[in-house]
Amino acid sequence: MVEALIALNYLKYEGKKVNLTAEADNILFNPDHHQYIGFSFMHTYNIMKVWTQLPEVIKMMQPELDPGLPIKMVKGDFTEGLPPGPYDLVYLGNVCHIYGERENRKLFRDAAQVLKPGGQIVIVDMLRGYRSYARAICGKYAG
Repeated sequence: MVEALIALNYLKYEGKKVNLTAEADNILFNPDHHQYIGFSFMHTYNIMKVWTQLPEVIKMMQPELDPGLPIKMVKGDFTEGLPPGPYDLVYLGNVCHIYGERENRKLFRDAAQVLKPGGQIVIVDMLRGYRSYARAICGKYAG
């Protein structure tokens, strides 16, 4: 495990000791750094079981929806491609913060492609802190 973290540039040998690299220190412990995520990466490990059981989640949640609403949940893995549309709405709930700019741009383009004319993309996610890039993403709602 240590060798893998060294290869990823999160750890480094200093003599006989193994220490965090400056990059890892910024990512994990420096809330003023633009790469800071703190320990939110643990979120991935906490929901891994849910991700691997997505069809069961869809079956479980569909009955929870108000049957009078015209909502249908569709299973899929956006990292492999979105289910074919067209859809009135694409809902991205707590997804974007896990991925980087490149992956999110692709996701937004893919989501736009499966929308009906006039359809909408709804993003519910978290932003850590009140940095300038948060304002760039969310405009007047950030900060």
